[in-house]
Order: sequence, then C-alpha cells, then structure tokens
Amino acid sequence: MSFKKEDWDELMLELIEEECLLADGFEIALVGISAGINPVAVYDVNKMVNVLKQRDEMTHEEALEYLSFNVISAYVGEKTPIFINLDFMRACAFQNQ
Repeated sequence: MSFKKEDWDELMLELIEEECLLADGFEIALVGISAGINPVAVYDVNKMVNVLKQRDEMTHEEALEYLSFNVISAYVGEKTPIFINLDFMRACAFQNQ
C-alpha cells in the first residue's frame, strides 16, 4: 500500500491530533490508524521486516527476532502502535476465494 501525498499528510495530521506514538524508521510500513476509542498507528510487520533487511542488512529471521523483542513486544503506554501481518490476511483471503 502506498499513499498519495495528500492522503499521507491527512494521516499524519490525524496521528498527531490523536497523539499516536510512531515507530521510528518505519514510515514505509505505516498503513493507517486504528478506529475506536483509542486510535493508534498501525504498521505492517512484513514491511518492517523488509526495512530491516534492506537498511540494516539483516536476514529475514534476524529482522523478525529484532522486531519481536525490540518493537512489537514493547509497551510504551496506551498509544503504543499495533502491528499486523497483512501477508497472512492476504493469504487467508486468497484461500477463501
């Protein structure tokens, strides 16, 4: 998923307005904002893995382990981002067709 500039700007304004915390260095993996009483930033885990593989030259397994211990499992308050596996969701949708 990629955003048009105006959509990206609108998303960023909403994230700021809602005081959402962001995962530094993973802007490309940001896919949106959650709905509900406590909106938070939403990231695609697989895109985050790709960032680490390219930027930090990690293997797939190293990137997953790093994210698991240092990012995904870190709770930094009620505005902690959520992390989803969109590839898993796409595979499930494909199987149901």
